[in-house]
Amino acid sequence: MLTEFLQIKRLSFLDIMKEDSGAEAENKDEQFEIEFALMTGELALMLADLTKALGKEKV
Repeated sequence: MLTEFLQIKRLSFLDIMKEDSGAEAENKDEQFEIEFALMTGELALMLADLTKALGKEKV
């Protein structure tokens, strides 16, 4: 969710990511690491797209 002040207020990741990530995990710690890596990768892509859509960063 993006607020009127252009702040990211809420993120929701798709369940598909969680289903796909569990295939290789042997324990809960490994599962967390896999999901965290996927989420941070998606977050990086989202921030790049959001920056592009709203205009360049202020320097």
